Amino acid sequence: MENDEILHFFGVLVECKSLLFGGFIEEKTEEKKELRMIGASIHAGEVIEIYEDTLITGKINPGAIVQVYAKLYVMQGVFGIIEGQSEEACISSQSFKNATIRFFGKSIHHFTTFEMSLVYYKDNDIVVEKGDYIHV
Repeated sequence: MENDEILHFFGVLVECKSLLFGGFIEEKTEEKKELRMIGASIHAGEVIEIYEDTLITGKINPGAIVQVYAKLYVMQGVFGIIEGQSEEACISSQSFKNATIRFFGKSIHHFTTFEMSLVYYKDNDIVVEKGDYIHV
């Protein structure tokens, strides 16, 4: 808009006793987070490393080891071993059965639950949040 158009516009706003403010437009470059998808189960004997937020549509079978550095979502359950390798790592699944969860020398063995759970490391301990209203 030209200067005289802007002045006229503000004059109309003052006359109408209205306020219209949309802020300043600044082009922001938001980091787009991609979610990697593994469309299979992780089988016994497999060792995989997860460096980016990942969805596994299958399950983590007994004998499989997953080393996690980011957020991990597992659709069909965790039955194997998960090792959190960073403080940002967290694991979310609808079920865990006889799973082993490790973070920085701390372990939970034979972890079993059949409700939505989020597992992460905080304040030198492994935290488990259960239920429908967990924060991811």
